[in-house]
Amino acid sequence: MPCYLLEPQSPLVFRTGKPFATGAEGDTLPFPLPSTLAGALRTAYAEATAQGAWVDYRARQTELLDVTVHGPVLVRRSLARGSIERLFPKPADAVYLNTLRRLQPGLLPGGAGCDLPAGLLPVYLETDDRSKPQPGPAFWGEPALQNWLQDRDPGPLEPGGSALLPVDLRTHVGLDPATLAADAGRLFQSAGLDGGPLRRPAAIRGWAEHNHALLVHCTAGLPATWRRLGGEGRLVRVEPLADTDWPDCPSTLESALKNAKGLRLILATPALFAGGWKPGWLDDRLEGAPPSAPALRLRLRAVALDRWQAVSGWDLAADGRGKPRAVRRLVPAGTVYWFEVLDGAARALDLWLRAVSDQEQDRRDGFGLALPGIWNDAQ
Repeated sequence: MPCYLLEPQSPLVFRTGKPFATGAEGDTLPFPLPSTLAGALRTAYAEATAQGAWVDYRARQTELLDVTVHGPVLVRRSLARGSIERLFPKPADAVYLNTLRRLQPGLLPGGAGCDLPAGLLPVYLETDDRSKPQPGPAFWGEPALQNWLQDRDPGPLEPGGSALLPVDLRTHVGLDPATLAADAGRLFQSAGLDGGPLRRPAAIRGWAEHNHALLVHCTAGLPATWRRLGGEGRLVRVEPLADTDWPDCPSTLESALKNAKGLRLILATPALFAGGWKPGWLDDRLEGAPPSAPALRLRLRAVALDRWQAVSGWDLAADGRGKPRAVRRLVPAGTVYWFEVLDGAARALDLWLRAVSDQEQDRRDGFGLALPGIWNDAQ
């Protein structure tokens, strides 16, 4: 699959779907959903292959939906060298206290009980540290995440250097349709994610020597181009990259996965499952095989996740006129699933950045890209 870098030229707006009216404050998602990138690149592909002719999107609907787009992965790009550093959402089994701690599944004490579904283990924080959780980076660099996937200490994390993208808040004034002049009192705000170079601390001054962009994999071939993305059609530059710029599984992790008795799957992008948090490819005994690795038989033992996210949108093809899509619940990026390997451990590498959502179209849209890691204490 070709690899592409989407570099914002101004803050990008990804609305949450909350009501928007005069006097309303702007809001934006903290990170774009995979379907937003998939729609933008499919549109770019349709226009690139139309050779200047008008694009009949309804007639080409099946063809365009078959285009697979995996991502986005946040990257930090050096302005001087052009090199990129890939960043991933913080795993849900990592807790910031005075030091970084790891959550682990464990057995309940004798005589204790809980309301977890049958077969699931509770997740514990094994530490005597009674301090409150501390803020920390929302994204990790690739070396730190690779260590974490191999059940190692991630090493030093940048304090805030890989945090959520800063929000650019802008105030606007409404226009009087009769005069096309400003209508006094009709003020509103818009919020966007600023991927441009950030201002350094006052003691250092100046601007950072890098910006942020989005990395995606796409089955369609695209030339270097410019696209509108998100709300208000903010501009991004689409740059083709080499396949080697897509994250690859480190050889040490690859060797460990082949003989693993337990796996941790960390979601790099939000996932859609029929059972909410529970993948639809698991049966009543919490056993099953992921869509991208049918020879790998797993049993779910524990889950660590944050609150669900909502995804909706507008269906342009419905009834010939279009209508709102039903709201669905997303399992957020960073969610961790602990699995016991029942059979086919040698195929665990097939899960590397492959989509594990239930529906094929959701997988084509990039929902549920997974990163497999080691679970040494599989029970």
